Amino acid sequence: RALEIKNQIVPIPQALWEKADIADFIELELLKGRSKEEIRDEILSWCRPKKRVVSFWEAVQEQERKGLNKFLVPGLFPARGLGLLVGRSKMGKTELVCLIVSKLLKGEPLFGRPAEKVKVLWLTQEDTKKTISERLQLRGITLEEMKSNLFTVEMDQEAISGRELIQEAQETGAHFVVVEPLHAIKELNEL
Repeated sequence: RALEIKNQIVPIPQALWEKADIADFIELELLKGRSKEEIRDEILSWCRPKKRVVSFWEAVQEQERKGLNKFLVPGLFPARGLGLLVGRSKMGKTELVCLIVSKLLKGEPLFGRPAEKVKVLWLTQEDTKKTISERLQLRGITLEEMKSNLFTVEMDQEAISGRELIQEAQETGAHFVVVEPLHAIKELNEL
């Protein structure tokens, strides 16, 4: 009653001891200096459904609102999300990535599909920047295009955190990120 919440069964946080109840939780939180409104809002948040059943049409509308229906290359590379190109060593992954990046840097069709012109962030611990630059030049990318649309992070052999990677992509305006090898991301080294 003190928090004006209708009678309802709510889960109790695991932080409470085995025989505790919601009154114990409220008392502890008040002792910590939280307001009744803050405690009430937290308790009500436990009751909100975690999943919601919606019509397929509503789901499509929500994806469009979030921009999840946009592609850099239709059907191949979504504008948001993660895509992986995986293969054994010396199978041509870097060559394929150079082809993809060259098309994205120019906004030219890729595999018969239109491609958006975007900036690229390329992190590598396997190839030198010079080697990648030469490969891209063989595909028609000029030094001027590289200067304004292709970025990298100087990393030696130390991995970069996922947060740092996202920050670098945002700061450079990159919409396509290449990371080779994948363990160049700190969090993936911990798996």
